[in-house]
Amino acid sequence: MKRKVVCQNGNTVERFYDRRSRSHVVIVHDGQGNQIGDADYSGNTISMASFFYTRIRENGGPKS
Repeated sequence: MKRKVVCQNGNTVERFYDRRSRSHVVIVHDGQGNQIGDADYSGNTISMASFFYTRIRENGGPKS
């Protein structure tokens, strides 16, 4: 699973682990690098993967 995925609509979906809050984070950025909406926080990798793939689908899927 990649850490950053550029989507069809030009947005980027990024995931990372935040040691400070001890949680996995999924964030969507527009083409200029601005955050879109709220970040998704998850306590485990399974729910993080669900958030990650959902955000990718919402933004048109991965860019080929």
